[in-house]
Amino acid sequence: MCTHYILWDSSVNAQEMPKEYLEIVFFVPIALFASLAIIFSGVSHFIIILYNKRYINDLKKGMNKFRWYEYCVTSSIMIGRK
Repeated sequence: MCTHYILWDSSVNAQEMPKEYLEIVFFVPIALFASLAIIFSGVSHFIIILYNKRYINDLKKGMNKFRWYEYCVTSSIMIGRK
């Protein structure tokens, strides 16, 4: 994550001239967060296999709770990395 800011440098020709700076605040390993999301997605699919009857019954009712739980966690991981 970077920050961009401007400082005024008054030492140049007795006039205040803006000078731009770009500073890295911290580094976010995108590959780590992407792999965490993929791993959690795989774990959630395994959980769906374990609770297959409940999953099928919910689908018959027009619900897909397991998918929403997965979306909730994986989207939080991917949003949290920004």
